[in-house]
This record gives sequence, C-alpha cells and structure tokens, in this order.
Amino acid sequence: MFLPDAGNRVHSGPPADGQQQQWQQQQQQADGAIVSADLNGDVYPDLAVAGEAALLVALGDGFTTYPLVEIAGNAVEALTTADVDANGTTDLVAFHPGGLLSSYLNNGSGSFSTGPTSVTTATSAGLLVTADFNQDGAADLAASINGDSDVGIFMGDGAGRFTLDTLVVSVYQVRDLAVLDWDGDPIPDLVVPESPHNPVRIMSRQPSGHWATTIQAVGNGQNQGGKTFAVGDFDAQAGDDLFVAMVYTESGVLLGEEDPPVGLAFWPRKLLAGDIDGDGWADVVNVNGTQTAVLLQVRTPSAVVLTGFHAISEPGAIRIQWSAMADADHLGYILERRGPGETVFARITRELIGARNECSWLDVDVVGGRRYAYRLGAVDRRGNEQWFGPIEAEALAAGAAVAGPALRLRSAAPNPFAIEVMLELETPGNTRVVARIYDVRGHLIRTLAPGADGKPNLIRWDGRDAAGNAAPSGVYLYKLASPEAELTGKFVRVTTPAR
Repeated sequence: MFLPDAGNRVHSGPPADGQQQQWQQQQQQADGAIVSADLNGDVYPDLAVAGEAALLVALGDGFTTYPLVEIAGNAVEALTTADVDANGTTDLVAFHPGGLLSSYLNNGSGSFSTGPTSVTTATSAGLLVTADFNQDGAADLAASINGDSDVGIFMGDGAGRFTLDTLVVSVYQVRDLAVLDWDGDPIPDLVVPESPHNPVRIMSRQPSGHWATTIQAVGNGQNQGGKTFAVGDFDAQAGDDLFVAMVYTESGVLLGEEDPPVGLAFWPRKLLAGDIDGDGWADVVNVNGTQTAVLLQVRTPSAVVLTGFHAISEPGAIRIQWSAMADADHLGYILERRGPGETVFARITRELIGARNECSWLDVDVVGGRRYAYRLGAVDRRGNEQWFGPIEAEALAAGAAVAGPALRLRSAAPNPFAIEVMLELETPGNTRVVARIYDVRGHLIRTLAPGADGKPNLIRWDGRDAAGNAAPSGVYLYKLASPEAELTGKFVRVTTPAR
C-alpha cells in the first residue's frame, strides 16, 4: 500500500499563469466526458471528447494524435465506449440533453455513423459506464441521471438501443460511478460513492434481476463517506481494488483494508489510477480543478505467482497442496484456517513453510463431516505478505475414499490466440467455478463462468473486456476459482495491427 507521510512522492501545483484561463475552459468543456480506446483497430489508443456543442474523435498513431474530427454536432452530457452492436468494433454511446441516449457505430477504421437513439425519462446525465449486467452478451449501461441524484441501469438489445431496467434513488448526490467484480461472481457490480456523509454503496444484480445493495463504511465511519475513488491494483495482488477519498480529511483509504489513511495533498475533486512511474503497479492522481497531485505506489511487487492451490478431503484430515513460481526474494509460507462457526482465520503453522515450488500440508486437527476454510500467505524478505484464497473442504469420515483435487485444467488452447481461447476444466459434480482474466498489471479484464457451447466444463474468452472492447495484444493471466481450489496460468493474445 501507500506509506503515509513517508515514501509517497507528491507533486502538486496549478498550471502556468498564461495557461490558466485556457486550461479551465478546456476542463469545463470536457469535464467527465473524455474517453480513450482503440477506435480504428491499429492497437494504439485514440480519444473521443464530448464538447459543449459536438462529439469529437482524435485518432492516435502511437506517437502523435491527429486533429479532432466532429462526428455529431450536438452537446454531450456523458460519454462511454462499448461494442453495442456486437460486430467486433468499439462504438460510442452518448447521453445528449433531453434524455436522449444515442449510439454511434464504428465502421472499423475510426469513422462513425449515427446509430439508434433511445428516448429516456432522464432530465440530465453526468456519469456513464458500461458492462454486461444481465449476462446476455449485449452491452448495458449505468448512468448518474436527474442531476446526479439517481442511478439508472439501461439494458442493451445488442443493436445499439437501450431501455431503462432499474432506477436507484440515491440519498445524496452521486459523486462517482464504476464497474468491478466485488462479490466474486461472474456478474459485474456497480460502485457508487455518495456525498457528503454516506458510506460507499455497492450494487450487485441478482439472477432474478433484482439489485442488492451492500454498504461499505469508509474510514472510521464518522462522517467520512467516499467522495470519489480510483480503481486499480493497489495491493500488489491480482484484481481491482478501490482507493476511496474521504470527505473533510483530504486523505484516502483502501476500501475493506486496515491500512492507515493516505494524505492527498488537498481536497479531491477526482481520483484517477494509472502507472505513472512505469513500475507495473497502479498509482493515484488527485485532481481538484486547479491543482494536481501524483501519489506513487511504493509497495514492491509480489515475489510469488501461485499456479495451484487445493484443499483435498481425506479421512479425518484435509490436505492443502499448492504450487508456485517464486523469485529469490521469497522467504516462505504461512497457512491459516477458519473452522465451523468461526469468523476469523487463525494461523496453524508455527514456523514458515520453506520456499519451494511444490508444497503440501496435512491438517489433522479437524473433525470428520465438518467444513474448514484455508488461506495461504507468502512472505518475502522485507516482511511483506501476499494472501491467496480462501478455499474450503470438508474432512471425511474414517474409511472414506479420497476424491483428489476438485479442479483441474485439461487445456487452455489455442495459446497464443488471436480471436478466442478455450479453457477446458475437469470438475466433479456441480462444482461452481469462476474464471477471471487479468492483464499483466493485475487489472481485472473479464469475469466468466463455464457453459460455452452448452458444455458445463468449457470456458470461452473472446479477447474482450466486460464492456465489449477488444483487448490489445499482450500477456494475460487467468485465475480459476472453486470453493475447494484455485488455479492460475497465462496466455498470449496476438493481433495484427492495421496499417
């Protein structure tokens, strides 16, 4: 995490005097409505900008950015990217004044045609994000609407049209909006910090279509609700985290963790995440309109990549097995257990388990017929701990047969791949498995479940993120998780840049 008051390198200050007025005008025109994506298929990032009276696109070539080109001549309140017509290109979706929700369809070269416009009851829109919330393969939308007092969920039809599915009335003004996987299921979740005193609201869509809400306290819970947040890998482990700015304190915390608050240098208007110093881990940029501060990540990358983690039921015992790839900085492992009726994990290994690529531990302090949870900690030579799990297993009665690992990977092919890759699993019975795809920085790209081609043990990834945007060429990590096991591996996506 960040080290408060020591170790963070912070730079702040306003623009130069001669640029102040121009900078503020540009900020007002594009505030909250500028997006970056590969719009013409050449693997280089391009820009779409919502101006006060037009929707503009600028195509990049990896070195420079071409001039802005107008694709729609009306004002835009909110803007996002998604493959709304499922044709393999990144389209644009814009909220216009009067509650008009319009799709602009990409022809593959970065030029756009006007697609369908959906008429909504929204009086205004401020924030717009996209994900497949109902898991039907079509891009859906979530937006802060009606003066940022409500959150509207709009379901897509796969052709660029959207209809309001759910309206969530907020207690206070919606300050930010983001999509990530908070609860570990394949369905994307919404994160909404409200102001001024509320905790962070996390919304999860249930299979029935109902949206359940979880409230997460921020700081000490005393008038320290989240104003804005940044999504990134801040704890040097795979997966997205939430770094939340607290009101009144000019500081931020990692949601759900016990790290001390981090000073933000000044009152935050917007937090952004990105690898500023090129070390492969997310940093935080704090912007308040006239000043900018950069907080650089200081935790060293993990020394361990876990490739397998299993809890195997045995008669009167549970065997924990794991395999890993570790560098010279790795020191050893800690194993913790949580028994039936217990709420916290307790350490069951007195000393560190030696740093080996293949390890096994037999836990005999269990009762047959009862279920136990385990988590594994990897410790490096500086005392940093990286945790894996939890996984669960039920101790068998005496004389029962041993079933072996509950999750195996038969194949991940083709690898490298250009269009799609298939993961074939081997699982007993109705074991629930979730697959998560990450980029090399640990950012969650997609959450998937088995069932491709009607086969319960087959997972397909089409090389796209949760919003339907094509992932660029590069190395990607996959993590397969069931209640009893975790498996990790990697594959390479290779695409041919368009010229």
